[in-house]
Amino acid sequence: MTSKKPPAPVEAEKSKVTTAFDVAAARHKLARRFNARPPKKPRTVLKREVDVSGGSSGPAPAMSVRGYNNEAEKKTVERFEQREARQIEKGKAYASRAEGTAVCEKLLPELAAFMLSREAPSPPDGLKCVICQLKPEELALVALSSLLNAINRRDETPEKKWERSSEAMKLKLRMGRTLHDKCFMRGLLKRDRRAYKKIMQAENRHLAVWRYREPHWLNEEYVRAGNWLLDCVLQKLDGHFVLDRDGFPDVSEAHKEFVLKLCTELVYRDPVFVPVAESLPPWTNWRYGDSVISTTFVRDSHPATKKAFKRIFKNGGIPHIDGVNALQRVGWRINRAMLPVVREFAGKIGAKVSDLQLAEDVATEELLGDKTFYIGMNCDFRGRVYGIPHFNFQREDHVRALFQFAEGMPIGHKGDFNWLEIHVANCGDFDGIGKRSWRERIDWAESQRNMIMRTAQNPAATVGWWCDADAPFSFVAGCIELAGIWETGASYTTRLPICFDASCSGIQHLGLLLRDEGVGRLVNLVPGDDWAPPQDVYQLITDLVIEYLQKDDDIRAGWWLR
Repeated sequence: MTSKKPPAPVEAEKSKVTTAFDVAAARHKLARRFNARPPKKPRTVLKREVDVSGGSSGPAPAMSVRGYNNEAEKKTVERFEQREARQIEKGKAYASRAEGTAVCEKLLPELAAFMLSREAPSPPDGLKCVICQLKPEELALVALSSLLNAINRRDETPEKKWERSSEAMKLKLRMGRTLHDKCFMRGLLKRDRRAYKKIMQAENRHLAVWRYREPHWLNEEYVRAGNWLLDCVLQKLDGHFVLDRDGFPDVSEAHKEFVLKLCTELVYRDPVFVPVAESLPPWTNWRYGDSVISTTFVRDSHPATKKAFKRIFKNGGIPHIDGVNALQRVGWRINRAMLPVVREFAGKIGAKVSDLQLAEDVATEELLGDKTFYIGMNCDFRGRVYGIPHFNFQREDHVRALFQFAEGMPIGHKGDFNWLEIHVANCGDFDGIGKRSWRERIDWAESQRNMIMRTAQNPAATVGWWCDADAPFSFVAGCIELAGIWETGASYTTRLPICFDASCSGIQHLGLLLRDEGVGRLVNLVPGDDWAPPQDVYQLITDLVIEYLQKDDDIRAGWWLR
């Protein structure tokens, strides 16, 4: 969400406010992992002036500046830190967590190319013939991951000095053992694939491997192998790692800055988007946003897709883009009447929802309050349109029920609120009412008028009735809206979105392209009798297949009919 607007200036000129995402807090937390000193001054990653005067002149700022920056970036950092914290709680080694993996990915190619080159230190006697079965990338990963894990685990305040001096020896021992285990598993893969597969699929690999273990190397051999690995890292990556006065490797100041910069980039590889409180600019390019929080028009990273849509935007666009822009211009607001229902019953009724997800949804709803908000939209490679923020109308039932149109309209004459009655019947779908004719659904809603009114007045009192609805929270929201219409009449201002589901949209498109009225009738594109149930092309095809199978004497046909 954007920050609050400053008071309007006395002068007629536009007021400017500078919005800046400050990653100092995240940098301070991440710095502690490598004992880096946080920068003395907060470093601003994003800084841009935004027009908040509400004037109409000048170009519209980008989506991220007008809404996504502050709250989206804050939530992105929080989610990254929560994920890392969960990995630490599970006991994951540093190199296997997101941050450590990213560091290895950056440094690995350079180290791998060096380790078996002529410039690299020579392996100890007898080791060269053993490590030749490993690829250079595997050797480099053994060396780098072991070193990073050790530095991350290291206790900074040992009680005894002799313990500190022995840490370097223990590190070399661990690195040598890791190399031995890697070589052993590589050899096992060659001579006994079944055993290798058993070990890799075991819950506890360390326990499973003992059954197949060969005689160990001597501790002296472990240390010599570990010493060689460490020498390779220190010689090639001398700008990243140094030895402290006790002979234990540590990260350099340059590496600390490298890691902090890398983590800042890593956080935004999977950004969190949130609804915004100001109207969104239209899609005019393949990507919009900025270098920190941005997204693409199509959820596809294929170069051909990117190239094609860049050309499409350059040539003025296509109607599909106009449709997506129209959808994200729709203003929404939170359905306040549904808040207590969602908070009390979500996760207990309807689809299962985790406590964490529910807490995030409630926090987003509280953040939006009574404001009008907008949902950015993009599409997948098929053209299907999706909301960019996780909090959107296409989510689970408990989230969908919280959405209302910001701009309402009087419901009008009787025929208009018949569609709301049909919507309520669809959401309830008691005894399959949602699959019956329009008229039967309308009559069902009228017959349940008393229960619908009671539910609208006190949903908690009738939860035993509506808890079995197909979409319970949307059903309650529909009851509240329908009760208001029944009490007020045609002047009632309705804001509730109602849903229509296509009957096999693929065949609908084919029927439209062929202009085949018969196909259109099968998928409910041709008006029918109000008392006739909707056509079900899936059931029609199923019935035909069963009929053909029953006529077929092949034994395989009988198998399908069982």
